[in-house]
Order: sequence, then structure tokens, then C-alpha cells
Amino acid sequence: MTSSLLKTKSNRLIEIRNVPVVQAAAYATGDLIGGKQELLYAVEETDGAGVIRGARLISTGAITNQVDLIFFNADPTNTTFTENGAFALDGDDVAKVIGGVEIDTFFAFNANGFGQSGFGELCLPFVLADGTSLFCAMIARGAVTPAAVDGLELRLAIERL
Repeated sequence: MTSSLLKTKSNRLIEIRNVPVVQAAAYATGDLIGGKQELLYAVEETDGAGVIRGARLISTGAITNQVDLIFFNADPTNTTFTENGAFALDGDDVAKVIGGVEIDTFFAFNANGFGQSGFGELCLPFVLADGTSLFCAMIARGAVTPAAVDGLELRLAIERL
């Protein structure tokens, strides 16, 4: 997994880009895509706050089925994250959930494309419990087959508070 940060001059509005390692294989409805993802630099200071303003999923293969993103304010250490396996959130990690975002609008261009959810229009506030990273689970809501092991990139727009 690789993670990078783009930021504005004020450092208040940022875009986090994360490329999870996935399988170039079929994912069924409910399967975890990319394992547990740590989204580095979501805030500047430990225990900081922000607002997720948008989410995009860039694909080197044409994905047209919904993908759900579940965000956590701390590492969900009790949940088992099995790549390309059914996702089941452990009850001890429920309190760490910030919320979910549906990637439900898709634009396919031949053999690639992207999906998005309210880029610039989302309002999902969070306060981190520890550190400066958000955590995320990406879940297939229909059949998904990435074109390559590095064929997906998650992009988040975050307003730091």
C-alpha cells in the first residue's frame, strides 16, 4: 500500500491518495477490497479533527458496481481484515466507526474509469482517537474485478480543522 498527500498552501484542504494492494481477481458482494487501509496524514496533530469532503475511486479497470467505504477514527484492531474475504466488523470496533460513504456514481472509459461520491459535497466530520491517520475498509457491493494488484486508487478530500 502506498499513501501520498497533496495539500493547499494553507494546508487546510488536502487530498489523500492511497493505492491499496489488491488481488487481480473477482471480488463478491460483501468482500473486503485492499485489506485494512491506513490513510496517513489525515490531520496535522495527534488527536486532530477534520471533515471528509469527498471520495473518489480511480480504477485501471472499468468498475461499475458500488463500493462502500467505512471510516474509523482509530485502528480497528479487533476486526480481522481478510483481503478478498467477507468483511465482518467486530463489536469492539463499532465505537471507532466515523461513518460510511457509498461510491455509487461511475464513469467508465473503455478499460478504466472512476467512481465518486459527492466530491466536495460530503460532510463527514471526525475526531481521531489517537495519532494522525484515518483507517478505512473498502467493501464491494457487487462483483468487482480489479485489472491489476495496484489497479485501484482511493482519493479523499479532507478539510482539516
